[in-house]
Amino acid sequence: MTTREETTEVLAGRVDVLGVGISVTTIPHTLDTMDRWIESREQHYVCVTGVHGVMESQRDPELKRVHNRSGLTVPDGVPLLWAGRYAGAAAMSRVRGPDLLPAVAERAAHRGWRVFLYGGAEGTPELLAANLRARCPGLRIAGTYSPPFRALTPEEEHDVAARINASEADIVMVGLSTPKQERWMAWATGRIGAPVMFGFGAAFDIHAGIGVEAPRWVRPTGFEWLYRMARDPRRLGRRYLRNNPRFVASILRRPPRLRASRRRRTKRLAVALVGALERARVHALPVHFYSPVPERNWLRRNEELWRRPVAPHGTRWDLDDQLGWLEKVCAGHRDEVRGFPFFPELRRRGIDFRYGPIEAQVLHCAVRTLAPRRIVEIGSGASTALMSDAVDRNLADGKPVGRITTIDPYLSQAVRRLPHVDAVATPAQRIAAATIGQLTSGDLLFIDSTHVVKTGSELHRIYLELLPALAPGVYVHVHDIYLPYLYSPWILDDLWDWQETALLAALLTGNPRFEVLACQSALHHGRQSELRRVLPDYRPRDMDRGLDEGNPRDHFPSSIWLRTRPADAASTASEVEHRPGERV
Repeated sequence: MTTREETTEVLAGRVDVLGVGISVTTIPHTLDTMDRWIESREQHYVCVTGVHGVMESQRDPELKRVHNRSGLTVPDGVPLLWAGRYAGAAAMSRVRGPDLLPAVAERAAHRGWRVFLYGGAEGTPELLAANLRARCPGLRIAGTYSPPFRALTPEEEHDVAARINASEADIVMVGLSTPKQERWMAWATGRIGAPVMFGFGAAFDIHAGIGVEAPRWVRPTGFEWLYRMARDPRRLGRRYLRNNPRFVASILRRPPRLRASRRRRTKRLAVALVGALERARVHALPVHFYSPVPERNWLRRNEELWRRPVAPHGTRWDLDDQLGWLEKVCAGHRDEVRGFPFFPELRRRGIDFRYGPIEAQVLHCAVRTLAPRRIVEIGSGASTALMSDAVDRNLADGKPVGRITTIDPYLSQAVRRLPHVDAVATPAQRIAAATIGQLTSGDLLFIDSTHVVKTGSELHRIYLELLPALAPGVYVHVHDIYLPYLYSPWILDDLWDWQETALLAALLTGNPRFEVLACQSALHHGRQSELRRVLPDYRPRDMDRGLDEGNPRDHFPSSIWLRTRPADAASTASEVEHRPGERV
């Protein structure tokens, strides 16, 4: 007798059947797994697979990969159940598509989830929808679509994905044939927002009332295929007579085996634990050289390997020139921000100050002096209010009206109410190219986002797509950049390690498209007394090789100002332009 603990462990694995990983699962386990995916908004697809799918995978390595990348590949046929039992998966049971489909519909009706039906001949998904609604009162059918019996054009594929996304479906039931439906689900992953897709195949026709199931007594015998072939020999005869003998012969040569080795089980349990903690808003990762989280004890033991200044090779890096640009930008307007008068105004507006005081003075002066007609801001808050006030003053001085487009998924009402601001509550990953394309020479792109380099980060879009596409002459501001050091001044005592500085340094290295106008952190480390003459309120914080050792009330400005160069200037830019003996 299998204990509950043993069953839970086995259900974490797969049985290797001729290289296809068949999930050790049951219908209740499949439904519970679906619940978890939808609640956490993880995207997975489920392959409902029999002998036909396994044998097609022998001829098509990509189809085999599709099966093995699935969230679950469930045993639709009795031979796969026998293979699992032979391998020792005592907890495995058959998960027939015609049994799983109504079970998923009932669970969706109970949970209030939206279901989209994709596949079947014309009219089939509508019949299926009507029958499922009658069987599962309260079921929310989000939409139906019967694709043509041919490959979709790219335009049709885009329209289908948009249609499914517009329906806000939680579950997409797919009723195409194997391997068509498996390939479609793999293609749709990442293109549609629904967390779960099921490839149900012939179960669509059965529950739409136009297909016939084998009698109940035939189903457990393993000869359901014979019943189906007898009803449709022209279509199914060649498939079964070719696949089934080859399957038996192949299984005898390569017996099925459990993939859930102790190492894999340990890894899966660890991933499940990390996932559970993640849903509680806590990350717990093992210390490992593959982990992106720095090991602080290692950093302390090996300071000579990482604690040193750098500067982007092949980039003009002249601190005197940077200081001169800053002086020119601030000279005419620094009295407007002397003594930090914006603090009480921000409190009055209900906006938290999460930006540097010195950076704020420079930002105000830059917008006043440069008077950009368009500003696109990625991130929002105090910086938005500072720029809004500067644009207001420019307008009073008769300068061209500036407009700020601020992009932030967490926009506050206080920011939305600011004058001259168009608020766009969306992640930066979704910024339309046209939004950046509207920036021309003299305009400003302001970046102060998460600073985090990780899978899914908006920085990938910003640095790999948006910045390289900027027109010549556009000013770029990036906050929390620590050059000439690649690490945060608080790295040894902080929870976070953003790494945007390293990404920016990589962008600038050998890239004549960008010129560095002023790197405030580099001026802090290399020109403190001169910077204090430019900005009299500046009280430099003590630092030791890039790490903070000073009074938290003192200042460490950390914004960098860039400008895109015209194409002809970029093509003739010199390779390395450090001044002789220049400190980096």
